[in-house]
Formats: sequence, structure tokens, C-alpha cells
Amino acid sequence: RTNPEAELLATLHAFSQPVGSDPDSHAQCRFPARYQWLKSELGLTDESVTPIHCPEFSEWSEYGDAKSLSIIFASGYLGNPASYYGHTLLKLNSKDKDRTQLLDTSVNFGAIVEDGEDPVSYIFKGLFGGYKGGFSHAEYYFHNQNYGELELRDLWEYELDLTPEQVDFVLAHTWEVMGKEYQ
Repeated sequence: RTNPEAELLATLHAFSQPVGSDPDSHAQCRFPARYQWLKSELGLTDESVTPIHCPEFSEWSEYGDAKSLSIIFASGYLGNPASYYGHTLLKLNSKDKDRTQLLDTSVNFGAIVEDGEDPVSYIFKGLFGGYKGGFSHAEYYFHNQNYGELELRDLWEYELDLTPEQVDFVLAHTWEVMGKEYQ
């Protein structure tokens, strides 16, 4: 992390390694956005770095099946201090016209709260930064039910005007940050 050139060389080396028994643990599958960006910026070819098929990433991202991305804004909710100002989600819009949008994947960023957290600790930690944050994903119907039906919040959807390549890049970057914890 203190030597960018060494990091770049180590990254390129990791991307060119042969696939082991678990393809999802390969560097190309763990860092697909970094792989896409370096491939385009350095002009890497499939002969110089063999592309790897990443089953978990492909399944999660519906890779190639997401026609677009939307930002969902859930209006504020006074019944929960963490929701006074609303909430945003990223939604992966499927190309499948026969499938309901409620089954589309949505990505959420929020506090990682332990089950059974008492209300006083929840308020204290929430006000003073006692929680770590992280990304999670669920089918959109979960958020629609929670925000729209149970809390009666307005849900506003804004489809982003992105090219298919940009959609793929955002999905790849989202995959890289998924499951990480942030202070």
C-alpha cells in the first residue's frame, strides 16, 4: 500500500495466475472492477491475461442480464431515528420482461447491528458512531415490503442513464465492496 508500482505488479501477477480448485477465490473474481479497469487502461488482451469465469459473481450480478441500474429513495420515517432523512438503495434492473421487478436485486448500505441490540445501546451507538457500516443485498421485494408497505414511506425510483459497460463496471465494483466493513 506504500508502493503503487509494486502493488500494480502484484495485482497483474495475481490476475495472470492459473485457476485453482475454487475459481471464486481467484483475484479476477474477487476484484472484477479492478480487472476490467486495468484491462482497458493497459490494453491487456485475453492472450496476455486469460479471463476467468466467476460463478458466484455471475450469479449475484446477473452478469449481462442487468439492463440498467436504478437508485431507489425511500422517504424519511419518523418512527426510527436512523431513517429521519430517508434511505437510498441501488437496484439491478433485469432484462427479463416476464419477471416482476420485485425480484430484482437491491443493494443497501447501513449499520451492522447485532441481533437483540437493546434500544439504549442502539441509540447511543447510532448517535456516536459505534457501529460499523457495510453493504448487503436482498431481493427488492424485501425493501418494498419494509419501506413501502409496513412503514408507508414513499419510494422513488430513478433509473440511471448508463451504458451496458458502465452498468457492468458498477456491478463489478459493488461486488468488490460487498461484505466489507467500514468505520
